Amino acid sequence: MVVCGAVLLPLAASQAYASEETPQETVSQATPAPTVKNGLLKEGRYYCYYKKGKKIKNRWVNIGSNRYFFNTNGHAVTNSMKRGQYVYVFDLEGKLQRPKKPSIVKVGQNMYYVDSKGHATVGWFVLKNRLYRGDPKGRLCKNRVYDGITFGKNGYAVNDTNAQLKMQTMKIMPKITNSRMTSYQKLNACWNYVVNNIYYYGWYPGTAKGWQRRCALNTLATGR
Repeated sequence: MVVCGAVLLPLAASQAYASEETPQETVSQATPAPTVKNGLLKEGRYYCYYKKGKKIKNRWVNIGSNRYFFNTNGHAVTNSMKRGQYVYVFDLEGKLQRPKKPSIVKVGQNMYYVDSKGHATVGWFVLKNRLYRGDPKGRLCKNRVYDGITFGKNGYAVNDTNAQLKMQTMKIMPKITNSRMTSYQKLNACWNYVVNNIYYYGWYPGTAKGWQRRCALNTLATGR
C-alpha cells in the first residue's frame, strides 16, 4: 500500500499540473484600407481609366501623348466610333490613331484611311489612281464585291471596267452637282452634261457581256 501510494502521488501531481491552462494572448489584426484605383488599368479585355477611385465614362481623356475615349461602360473604345459627324479610329489598346499625314491604318483585321485628326474616310474615294470605299464604320471594303465592284485583300478595287467607270463618274459629278441639289436636279444636270458634252461617233463596243459599261466608260473618258 505504501509503495502504491508513493507511485500514484507523483503521477496525480503531474496530471494536475498538466491540466492547468496557460493564458493565451489575443492579437487583433487591423483591416487593410481598400486600394483606391487611379490611372489607366486593364480589366479583363478592356482598358479603363480611374480618377481617385471613380471610373471615367463617356468622355475623352488625354494620357501622355495618347488620346482615348471611354464609353458609357467606362471601356476604352477600340477600332472605330462615330461621334458627331466623324468616325474616329482607335488601336486595340484604345489609342486614337493620328498619323502625321492621311494614311491607311490597320487595326486587327480591319483597315481604315485615317487623317491626322483620327477621322476615317467614309464612302468612295480615289487614292493614287486606286478606288476605295469606307463603310459607315470607316472600314475599307476588302475581299468582297460591292455594287458590282470587286475589292481585293488590300482594300482597293480591282482595276477593271467597273472600277474605272466609277472613278470616271466621280471626276465628273462634283463639277456638275452639289449636296444641296435634289435627286431630280442631279439627274437633270447629268442629262444636260451628256447632251452638251458628248458627241456621237461610230465606235462599236461589241456585244460581249458588259458592253454597256465599256461603252459608257469610253464615252465619258473621250467625250465621244
